[in-house]
Amino acid sequence: MGTDLLNKLTEKSENIKWKIGKREEHFALFSKSGFTEELDNLAKQRKDLELYDLERLKKNHTQN
Repeated sequence: MGTDLLNKLTEKSENIKWKIGKREEHFALFSKSGFTEELDNLAKQRKDLELYDLERLKKNHTQN
């Protein structure tokens, strides 16, 4: 999964007419097969973006 999906999701979020200018948006992407290096690096830079793949979900599950 790459940045193209994030870009589409961001574009769609602009059509949500709820608390315009007052809401704080966060994005979460889930993938079975993982993410491109570009998207992974972008997520490290952005506080509003979380990525979850099977490996990360398993890791989080065993820590709890």
